Amino acid sequence: MNRPERFVGLAIAALVLLHAGCAEAEDAPPSAYDVEYRIRLLPDQGTAHASIEIEQDEGQVLQLRMRADPNRYFDFEGAGQIDETEEGIEWSVPRTGGKLSYVVRINHVRDEAEYDAHVTSTWALFRAEDIFPPASAITETGATSKATLRLKLPPRWKGVVPFRSKGSAYAIEQPHRRLDFPKGWMLLGDLDVTTAEVLGTTITVASPDDHPFHAEDVMALLRWNLPELRKILQGFPDRLLIVGAQDPMWRGGLSGPGSMYVHAARPLIEPDGTSPILHEMIHVVTHARAGPDSDWIVEGLAELYSLEALRRSHTIDEARHRKTLERLQKRGRKVKSVIGTESRGAVTSRAVTILYALDKVIREATEEARSLDDVLRRLAVERDEVTEERFRTIAEEVAGQSLEDFFENEVPRG
Repeated sequence: MNRPERFVGLAIAALVLLHAGCAEAEDAPPSAYDVEYRIRLLPDQGTAHASIEIEQDEGQVLQLRMRADPNRYFDFEGAGQIDETEEGIEWSVPRTGGKLSYVVRINHVRDEAEYDAHVTSTWALFRAEDIFPPASAITETGATSKATLRLKLPPRWKGVVPFRSKGSAYAIEQPHRRLDFPKGWMLLGDLDVTTAEVLGTTITVASPDDHPFHAEDVMALLRWNLPELRKILQGFPDRLLIVGAQDPMWRGGLSGPGSMYVHAARPLIEPDGTSPILHEMIHVVTHARAGPDSDWIVEGLAELYSLEALRRSHTIDEARHRKTLERLQKRGRKVKSVIGTESRGAVTSRAVTILYALDKVIREATEEARSLDDVLRRLAVERDEVTEERFRTIAEEVAGQSLEDFFENEVPRG
């Protein structure tokens, strides 16, 4: 072989080896790293000592950015560089891993003297996000996390959380995130706990021991109504945690991943015919996140379908259903605009009547072949942020026609 031919041969061999190396890299599984979250509760101080420990060997996690209010989260320390920003802190994680620790003030007032996070000498109720606030991570492409949560509680305290038990810890599993992060409601302390399986979902209802919550009544409501909701929506969680407490907790309801909070004094079915428990259930299953000025859609759907579940399960009859819609229409008729950051009271009532009318339009356009059920089902499957534009697009696809006139004439904008 002469020199030019030899050079060409070597070049081809090099290309073959390079291609083989690329193929091997493409076939290699994404690198994994371990994350351990810890909460040590100090009720007498009204605080929790929290930590995030990352174990890695290839620098899979480069940086963690956490939105942390300095009035509530403080005393940050740990391995690597920790920088304070206007929004919180930025933690540059050492290549071989490290630990970030800080202190959290648990008590948080939501409305006047009512709390959405509270700790006493005998119990504590909060969301995991209250301890581990919203964060984003800069990671190596393809890196995946294996995350666990550990609790250190006062003697004789127990805890209920929306996570799967994993030995003495809990597994944090969020396949859609680069960094698995604890989310959902947690109740710790001296508790009254009831657990049952309803249509394949293990449901736990819990409250502080001295806060009556009527757990068996809650279970009965769900046994009666979940079959109807399952006909509309897929993706019910394997586990569902429902926590409640009396004053001074907030007198409302709030959902979280695989969990919900409802004030223990709230009735299963309100005088207006809707259900706080079923309302929050819609939020849990749909994972709906309202975009700018679209909270009326998310809240309106939850309120309407809490009512629809009661009607379709025959928990309430057609006459009660009709009267409830009339009350909601009356309550919301003076609303000049549903556009806003938060939908409450009369605005949500008006949203229900708008969405109920939209359901009629879709049914008429499709000769009863499609309905608002199909729109809600799409939103739940896609899990994207709910904006009016996206909601209208899906509704038009379901209806098979333009709904421009409906949204211009029926949605008050002030």
